[in-house]
Amino acid sequence: MLKLALLVVFISFFGTILFLSINNDMNVTTIPLSYLEEGVSDSENDGLAVCFSIFSHNFIILLPALIGVFSLGFLSIIYVSLQGYLLGVSIYSISQTTSISTVITFTIFHGIFEMIAIALVTAFAIKPGEITIESIRGNRKFIQKQDLIDMVVLLAMYIIFLFTASLIEGLILLNI
Repeated sequence: MLKLALLVVFISFFGTILFLSINNDMNVTTIPLSYLEEGVSDSENDGLAVCFSIFSHNFIILLPALIGVFSLGFLSIIYVSLQGYLLGVSIYSISQTTSISTVITFTIFHGIFEMIAIALVTAFAIKPGEITIESIRGNRKFIQKQDLIDMVVLLAMYIIFLFTASLIEGLILLNI
């Protein structure tokens, strides 16, 4: 389940970057990221307030993937694939106007935690579908205590990884 979620995230993200790199004659609109060039002023940078703002924004962006649990994970897989595509296009676009070292500096450190968080929320949403399929096959009882524990752990890990990514982005990257 988690392997499938990671596979979806990585294929949609890196597949997009690879496709755009191979077809570099495609016109991709550049995305202006003023904070990469100007930084964040001290008046805007209130440490944990910035981190909480980033966390809230990312949580809201991934809310449809979280709610996809009601579709047995199907809509979550589609949504996460779309998000991976959009992130891939964004990174490719930024890399066309910004040095690769800057792109890596501003994405890799928190991006690893965000991608794991995305995979965790997808695994959370897929879990009911996995339970349903296994129950229909007759391989198990419909729902067990361990399934609920697994889902709570996935949800908690998702929040922890997403918050860690926002801490890195808000306290470290925006102050570079």
